[in-house]
Amino acid sequence: MFRNEGKFKLNPIGFKNMALLMKIALNSSLEHFDIYPPSEIMVLGLTFYCVPLHQTKENRKKRKKIFLQRTVLKHKIYKKFKFWKSSIIKQILDVLLK
Repeated sequence: MFRNEGKFKLNPIGFKNMALLMKIALNSSLEHFDIYPPSEIMVLGLTFYCVPLHQTKENRKKRKKIFLQRTVLKHKIYKKFKFWKSSIIKQILDVLLK
């Protein structure tokens, strides 16, 4: 609903909870080697953001955003060659099957 309406900004509590939920999903994906959720989480991580409550004057002027991707980017699954290989193959197959 929020994404369809162009509302991508999360409040700090929602941002923290969404980051935690994403990490739980990534852990499960790593355990079961499911490549779909991490791929979608990467997209969502580049979509939703938070503006920190306490910013310097310079950052406030720039309206600095912290995207969710920053909170999950260092997850183990994104460091696995097998994940990236499978993800690329899946993307190619998706395009070819359309």
